[in-house]
Amino acid sequence: MEVSTLENHFLYWIDRFDHILSAEEFGDSRLYSFVQINNTLKNENIINEYLREEQKIINFIFCLVDQQDSELSNSRIRYSWQSSCSKKVNYLFTEEQIKFLAKVNRKYEQEIILNSKDELYNYLVLGVRELLKVKIKLADAYLEIGFDMSLVAQNVEEEKLLKLTREAGLHVLRKWEHLMWE
Repeated sequence: MEVSTLENHFLYWIDRFDHILSAEEFGDSRLYSFVQINNTLKNENIINEYLREEQKIINFIFCLVDQQDSELSNSRIRYSWQSSCSKKVNYLFTEEQIKFLAKVNRKYEQEIILNSKDELYNYLVLGVRELLKVKIKLADAYLEIGFDMSLVAQNVEEEKLLKLTREAGLHVLRKWEHLMWE
């Protein structure tokens, strides 16, 4: 696919912060990523706050799914193994997610056709928690997740994207040109 054929070929960096963090802010952020949860296992408040933030991102993606390809009839996922988290955080995964994770190919990037929203949800959780780098193609829209609880979107009508991010309590921090799904 050539960039010129896309309806909107800009990439949008979507984050829960309303600005790009400075180095100091980055260091002070206790919830920058799932990996940091390993250090706060005794603090149930931080874990619950993390899970709320995670759910905001996943809910946003499902709103986008509903607008772009609600039946998942023309949707795919590409994923690649990114990291392994500590077994200390296994209790944050459901039994179904642990079984799902055990089946994930850890050697090569895989591309699959999505069969259900439950399957999509499992991939999203693993992406937000930085175990997988996940690229999602929803009809003509593209999303990538798997780094620091933020995501990148492409080929989504800008006004629609801005409206959905506002409603989800998320922010578009940057816009640039690049082809994401190759």
